[in-house]
Amino acid sequence: MCMSKDADKPGILHSLLGGLVLTIILVVVVPALTAYFIGPLVNEYFGDITFWEFTPSTIVTAIMLLVMILFLILLGGGSIFKKYGLLGVVGLIVAYWALGNVYDAILPIIIIILMTLFTVIKDRK
Repeated sequence: MCMSKDADKPGILHSLLGGLVLTIILVVVVPALTAYFIGPLVNEYFGDITFWEFTPSTIVTAIMLLVMILFLILLGGGSIFKKYGLLGVVGLIVAYWALGNVYDAILPIIIIILMTLFTVIKDRK
């Protein structure tokens, strides 16, 4: 049985909803999760530690930044583009539009364009 390469690609509606849902999770759920659950836990465990010359608030902020970067890698525009393609990016734009600020979608789209250009240039060499 011969299967085509497109057999495992998501459909149009699946791609749009994937981009939409992942963007809403990244923009709404992740900040709420970090502010109300992860932030207090990190502050509780690392709030009294002074490492070298770093204050406890600096250490907590650095850890929270690492958590946000991890979520951006997992749920950001690049991963939406890899998993859902161009229609997923359209879903990303629709999600930002539904949240009331289409201009916030500019940075993820620029990153996707740069990532694509880098991949094309890398593949040509």
